[in-house]
Amino acid sequence: EALEELLATVLAAPGDETAAPPREVLDTLYRASRGNPLFALQQLNSWIQRDQLWWASEERAYKVDAEALAQIAETTEALWRDQIDNLAVDVRLAALAATTLGSSFERALLEQLLEAMGLDPAAATLALVQEQFLIPDRDHLWWQHDTLEEHLSTELLRLDGGESIFLTAVELLRRHPRGRSRAYTHLIARALRGAGRPAEAAAEMLGCLEQRWEQQRIALHALDDLAELEADLAAPLRGRFLCLRSRAHWAACDYGAAEKDATAAMSWAENQQNLELQAQAYQLLGEAHKARGRYADAAAWLGQALDAWVVLERSQEAANACVALAQGDHYM
Repeated sequence: EALEELLATVLAAPGDETAAPPREVLDTLYRASRGNPLFALQQLNSWIQRDQLWWASEERAYKVDAEALAQIAETTEALWRDQIDNLAVDVRLAALAATTLGSSFERALLEQLLEAMGLDPAAATLALVQEQFLIPDRDHLWWQHDTLEEHLSTELLRLDGGESIFLTAVELLRRHPRGRSRAYTHLIARALRGAGRPAEAAAEMLGCLEQRWEQQRIALHALDDLAELEADLAAPLRGRFLCLRSRAHWAACDYGAAEKDATAAMSWAENQQNLELQAQAYQLLGEAHKARGRYADAAAWLGQALDAWVVLERSQEAANACVALAQGDHYM
């Protein structure tokens, strides 16, 4: 009954809400959808778009093509595939490009992307809303369903020339006021992977984590983000990665894992003769030992960190090492 009421509301006769939609349409949609409202609405929209279901104003009644009632798609994805195939070329390209912006995004952002691609942003956006691909919500747009977005994203990956769309999106997202936020960095990284630049995607995420570490939300998700980027990490970034993962383990109170990563970072930095990363690794080792109650070992590592920071003329980091040393002395 709920599905029938929904369909009756959608098919309310223009100017006469009491006029009932064709019974055969409601029965066919109910049987085919098995009560799934998304499927029923998508099939209904497909009939309307193909002019197989229309309102006859003179007769004040809906008319339906009898053959349409026998042409029922088996899945929602099949309906979307059919709808996508019938899009105008520019509108289809706009739909593919919109997937680079995530599950919801600013209308202005999509229009900037489409304009950069040489499309008519207003016309293409309106068409996507009319096709019910996108749902407007004030100044934002949402995908009608996650599965639709995923389907179009996969198609964009296979598209000849798709790389240029991904890179255009990357440039636009980086310029956005929230371009260094975690959410936008994930979008940028995804677009870079789509463009075939996984190492650059990993570097983008690592840089975001380093710059915004002090924000609690970033620290909370750090281990997940680091696990995501590790496979694509370029060798020269390994030391920075290990230092940051050590900090993330420390923040999660896993001091054994923090010590392990700090030790690996120290070895990497010493082999590369990178004094700055050596200083970070010494500091991390000192903090890990201090957290585990090994105050003498902690003092030794923090002393090396202090010496390195002094050589590097990094006064703030040197002061932090001094504070850590003083805390360790207090507990010894």
